[in-house]
Amino acid sequence: MSTPTPARRRIIGAVCAAAATVLIASGCSSSSTPSDTVADQVTISAHMFMPPASVKAGATITVRNDDTDEHTVTATGGAFDTEVQGKQTVTFTAPTAPGTYDFYCKYHPGMKATLVVA
Repeated sequence: MSTPTPARRRIIGAVCAAAATVLIASGCSSSSTPSDTVADQVTISAHMFMPPASVKAGATITVRNDDTDEHTVTATGGAFDTEVQGKQTVTFTAPTAPGTYDFYCKYHPGMKATLVVA
């Protein structure tokens, strides 16, 4: 294999830079919007809740349990209570009143998080 000439190295470098710019720009495009399912999803992984930043009042919330253990998403004040088997997905309806709703897992009381309803 021959060593590229300085001119060829500059061309290869320019092509790589242009390709990188296109890839970065396409990844940062503001025209892409996440689906409601992802935006309104509580993920459970490694015995931790990962709720969305906020959800709309009355939205359908998807709970995806990546753990093998069964969990619940139980609001402290009783606004919602749903059970999700290991490696399963369920949905529930967010409260219609805006506010913050602390929740936990009945089976693992150390698992706690907050759902913000706007």
